Amino acid sequence: MKKIVALAIFAAMFLISACGAKTGGGGEDPGMTGYVVNIDNGRILVVDEKSLDFSGTGGLKEFYAAVWFSGAPDHVEIGDKVAVWHGAVAESYPGQSKVVRLEVLPPDKPEGADLAQDEALRRALEARSFAGDAAVRSIRYDAAADIWRIELRELLQGEQAVTLEIDDRL
Repeated sequence: MKKIVALAIFAAMFLISACGAKTGGGGEDPGMTGYVVNIDNGRILVVDEKSLDFSGTGGLKEFYAAVWFSGAPDHVEIGDKVAVWHGAVAESYPGQSKVVRLEVLPPDKPEGADLAQDEALRRALEARSFAGDAAVRSIRYDAAADIWRIELRELLQGEQAVTLEIDDRL
């Protein structure tokens, strides 16, 4: 119960700070950069690529901001890494907002790899062992083994993490 309360408090802190972030276009920095981990009814769920540590105040050591965005372009896919400029974020976890501008960032494709990072992540998200949405802890290509090692952490449960090995063959 303490973890749920702490998660709710820190989600509210994130959302309050996100509401004050720059959200316009132009030369400004995006409000969020992360991975698309789910698509539902024309919305995309983006989870920040970096975690925040709230353990110093009794909260989670590893908290990932997550926002459902409406108004995303149709070409966005699960596994894409995106930069999102957005409007105000509704107070919930995951948050809710509308895309002002979105850029799909070019996927990493290490030398010798058949798959690009986005496709490897897409396969990992399809193969994960838990039903909830995931944060991406790490994505690494192991050239010697010709596999991708992708570590995912369940968003709302906080503790469960899995490392999946994705075969690099097309």
